Order: sequence, then structure tokens, then C-alpha cells
Amino acid sequence: MPSRPQIVAYFLIVLFLCSWHLDHGTNDSTLSRAMAVSAIVETGSSEFTAHQALTGDKALVDGRYYTDKAPLPTWILVPFWALARVLGAVPTQPDGSSYATLLRIGGFFWGSVPFACIAVVLWTRLYAWGSGIGAKALAVALPLFGSFLFVYSGSFYNHIGAALFVLLSTLALEKERPLLAGLWASAALLTDTAVIVVIAVQFAQVAAFRPIGAGIRFSVATAVGLLLLMLNNHIITGSALTFPSAMAANYPHMKQGLGFRGWSMDALLGLTVSLYRGLFIYMPALIALVLIRPLSSWRAWAADPFVLPAIALIIAYAAHSTWSGGWTYGPRYITCSALLLLAFMLKHLRTDRKSLLALFGLATVGALCALAAISTLGYSLPSGITNPLVDLVWPAVRAGRWTDAQLPVLLGLSPATSTLLYLFTWALGVLLLTRIDHRIEHAPVPLS
Repeated sequence: MPSRPQIVAYFLIVLFLCSWHLDHGTNDSTLSRAMAVSAIVETGSSEFTAHQALTGDKALVDGRYYTDKAPLPTWILVPFWALARVLGAVPTQPDGSSYATLLRIGGFFWGSVPFACIAVVLWTRLYAWGSGIGAKALAVALPLFGSFLFVYSGSFYNHIGAALFVLLSTLALEKERPLLAGLWASAALLTDTAVIVVIAVQFAQVAAFRPIGAGIRFSVATAVGLLLLMLNNHIITGSALTFPSAMAANYPHMKQGLGFRGWSMDALLGLTVSLYRGLFIYMPALIALVLIRPLSSWRAWAADPFVLPAIALIIAYAAHSTWSGGWTYGPRYITCSALLLLAFMLKHLRTDRKSLLALFGLATVGALCALAAISTLGYSLPSGITNPLVDLVWPAVRAGRWTDAQLPVLLGLSPATSTLLYLFTWALGVLLLTRIDHRIEHAPVPLS
């Protein structure tokens, strides 16, 4: 098992690699969260009517504007922005010019940190599972870096944070710790309300296959998140059962059934195998799911806390009007499904040479694509472009349109020089991760 210093080293290396690019773009979704944070710190209220023209993602309640996002990312970032203001950060302005610092802070704490935590959790769990994979560090890091999660790892979205909480909840269920699982599920729900689908399936599994006490503990702990979510609803919309997203100012379809419509095969294919938003295109390591050791019985499949919840969330979004995710790199709305399937695959992957070569080969292809995207256009790939990797990302690489959302650029380096330096740093970082793996001492260290 890894020692604590090795765990810390692994975490810091991944964190450094995924916080090189910190998004400061004025995206509707990230700005909506940032504006709520700024409003609380600078006015004492989450209302941002004075700045509302900057974003299309907002709830309109009695003539006042609020974020339509889940509340936990805002709540967690408030003290960090308050500290930044004390240290001299410029207050945000209605023209949007001063939100860059706040967006970078949000990207670090809600993109980079959870991404690094996910890597560490999966790496240590491979040892706990007794996996026969020799290069465990590479088996975890390469699929993650070779996925759409990496492209979002420096942005103030909620997807990676919610996926981390769902993963921790699922692992707690696996270890027969339903109370802890429910608390992590509460955190996930407060970060992304869509994970209610995952939680509902996992609750049904606990109720069907675990002692009744486990179901009670899981549901009681999860109720904490539900109550806090209802409180936030009441504060903003005046009704505990009315979500801010149901009062979205610019998306009338959200006012009818929260955007759910008839189930669509086109949406399902679009979320899974299409060049547009396909999970197996933007996280190709998951194709290695065909190489896993199958579970022993139907009961094992039905009780497994990874697979059915992941599939349920994908199916739910195939029935939602926003399934494509707008301007995005990959299927960002099903990030939780992607992570659960990756964990399941790593746990059950065959360890013969052919299977491991397939995993690492697919992950390498994904890493090349993700590095190309994060170095140029990031996640801002417009809707309606059916093959954005070929039509947008690779032309940007050939034209040398390197992003300025890199920390060395803030220090005076050009985007081109910074990108070249990052590619070298990334390769060195991955090599260091594998070296940590090679030096693991066999003495077990308790991790929980």
C-alpha cells in the first residue's frame, strides 16, 4: 500500500499538472457561479441583478436575478474569495473585466483539486482491491488525463466536484459504510442536483440487497443534503420545492418538467458513441470495458453500486432537452457516469498483456486529444459542430492558436512557449507518478 508521503506526492504532482490551465473565460455557466460568490462577499446577498447582463445562466425571481446552479460550489468558494478580497483582489465590476481572478480561484478549488483527489482515490483503491495491474499509477492517471474530465480540470464547473463526491459515496457503500455514503451523497446532491438519479438507484440497491438498517442510515444521511437544498430553494425562489433552474430566465423549456421530454435514441447515441459528444470518444479508455472479467451472477450486477447508477444517469440525460451540454468538450453532464464506469473497469479489468495494452493505448489516444483541446480551445467547442475534434481542435493545433489561460502566461511567457513547457512538464509528471508506484513499500498503511 502507498505510504502517506507517497500519497501526498501523487496528489501534488497531479494537482500541479491539472492547475496549469486555469480558465478565466466569461462562460455563462462558470460566470453564474462566480457572480453568486462575488455578490455574497461584496453585498451579503446572492442576488446579482446589477451584473446579470453578463450571463445567460440565471434565475429570474420577482424581478431579481440569482444563479440557477446548485449551491455548494458557491458556498465553499465564498471564504476563499473573501480572503482574496482582504489580500487585495479587485472587486468585481458589472463589465465583467475583473472576474478573471475569481474564475481562476473557482477553477482551482472546483476543478483542479477534485481532479487530483479523484486520481489519488482511484490509485489507492487499486491497491485496496488487490488489483493485478502492475502499473497502477499509469492505469489511473492516463485514462483521467485522456478524458474530457481533464479539459475541465481548471474550470469553475460543478461536474468534477460532484463526480468526486459520487465516487466517495459509492466506495463507502462498497465498504459497507452507508452513513458515510449518505453524507458524501448529500455533498454530491448540493453540487449537482442531477445526481439524484444516481442516489436513487443506489438507495434502491441498498434497500434490496443490504440489511434494513443500512438503508435507513443511507437515507437519513442523504436527507441532510435534501434539506439544505430545499432551504436554498426557499431562500431564492420562496418555495422549498421550486428549484432556481425551474425559473431560468433564458431557458423556457426548464419551466416544464425541469427540461425532461420524451426519451430519445439519438440523444443516447449522441451521449455514448457519437463524434459529437460520445463518452467513448471523449474518454476512449472506457472502451476497455469490453475486456473486464464479468461479474459472477445477475445479482452481483444488480447490486453493484457502480454500473447501474452510471447507466441510469446516462439514460436520464437521454430524455433531457439539454443532453448535448451546449458548448462543451465531451458529455460533461454525465461526468459522474464516466467516473463510476472508470472505477468499475479498473476494478475488474483483466490483467493479461492484451488487455493492459488496450487500456494504455486507448488512454494515450485520449490524452493526445485532451492535451490538444486544453492547449487551444479548451472546452469551448460550439454546439452543432458534429465532429469538433477534427473540425475545431486539430485545426487550432495546426494554426498554433494556443490558449492564454496558462499560469506561466501571467508571468510573461507567450502562450506558445508556455504550451511547449507544459507538454514537457506533463510528460515528466506522468513519469514521476510511475516512479512513485515503483517505490511503494509493501507495509500496509491505514487510509481510512
